[in-house]
Amino acid sequence: MINIIKKIIFGIKIFIVIFFITMASYAKYVIDEEFEIANIDIDLTSPKIYLISVSNVKDYNEVDNNLYNNIITIKVEDRNLNKTFFDKEHIRVKINNNELLGDNMEFINIKDLDEEKLYQIKLKNVKQDDDIVIQIEKGMAVDKFELSNDEVEFKIKEFNK
Repeated sequence: MINIIKKIIFGIKIFIVIFFITMASYAKYVIDEEFEIANIDIDLTSPKIYLISVSNVKDYNEVDNNLYNNIITIKVEDRNLNKTFFDKEHIRVKINNNELLGDNMEFINIKDLDEEKLYQIKLKNVKQDDDIVIQIEKGMAVDKFELSNDEVEFKIKEFNK
């Protein structure tokens, strides 16, 4: 009788072990679908400003025959360009270290694309040997991520060499 009880207990133990082994089953599911969750546009570059060209046009003035009109072309470039402030508040023009004010300069928008903008500055009544410096302040061009250009200074005599 003791042998029978031992055999029953042994059988119950085997049954419990087999029961728990068969209960632990794992499944792995594989899905071959692609989902676009987000389109992220990361731009860490600030807008760049370049001096493209400088041209001198003779101004046939009755008072002084040595005067020229300078046309300076500037390019603003950024892939996410949002705002540009091409005006007297953000651009300073100095001739022989004196800031030019008034009607002797004109700002013109030439080309307005998504990734670049071309502008011209027309300077009137400038002598050929005058030292012209264009200073563009920080924040003249801002992209859609609120990054702005660095302060830039162009010396026209160095550009013409």
